[in-house]
Amino acid sequence: MKTNFKGIGILIAALLLLSACSHSGHDDHDHGHAHVHHAPHGGSLAMLGDHLYQLELVADTEEGELSLFILDGEAENFIRIEAATIVASTEAQGNQQPLVFSASANEATGETVGNTSHFTANAPWLAEHSEFEAVFELIEIRGQRFENIHFPFPEGSH
Repeated sequence: MKTNFKGIGILIAALLLLSACSHSGHDDHDHGHAHVHHAPHGGSLAMLGDHLYQLELVADTEEGELSLFILDGEAENFIRIEAATIVASTEAQGNQQPLVFSASANEATGETVGNTSHFTANAPWLAEHSEFEAVFELIEIRGQRFENIHFPFPEGSH
């Protein structure tokens, strides 16, 4: 029986090449590359869990309103939740303010109160205090509870 060493060599080289390509760097966490998420509304992000979900906080200083969006771990898709309100407190330059974010309905997306990813809160103090820390008491997403979430604004927490 005659062995074809050239064919075996090519097969081994191909297998090595394929195995090297399977680690192309898509998992940036293991290769020391920066893993960056971009807030879809230009706000600030805070991570919940280990890339389970993201919160995006957007300030409208002219209207004195804060918007809160619930997003997936990559900050790419909206996650609808059942809550009608989300309670937080803020502290800016020693002043504490309570915030109640109310669920927002949207006919264009079909979101309703009790099935939405968007919440808003009145914050008339934003014009004077654009840097603050919000502490969310409790946010429940798909059966998982996240409590006492500290969210420095505008830097966020990732």
